[in-house]
Amino acid sequence: MLLTLLFHNSQGTFTVGSFGFAGAKAGRAELIYFVVLVLAVLATVLADRDAWRTAPRSAVDHLHLPAGSDQLRR
Repeated sequence: MLLTLLFHNSQGTFTVGSFGFAGAKAGRAELIYFVVLVLAVLATVLADRDAWRTAPRSAVDHLHLPAGSDQLRR
């Protein structure tokens, strides 16, 4: 959560113009930034696929309820 807040807060703080890019070079720099961002997201999701697919054992409720029972009233 903290990384998300920091990322969104920093978005727009540093622009391609602040690094001296202008015109066609600015467009190319934005495209490179986009490609690097997409690759970072894909690498994060694919490299840690198990964490995205299943919940940790401590987060799973192992209480077996009979079929048709109301889960809110235990």
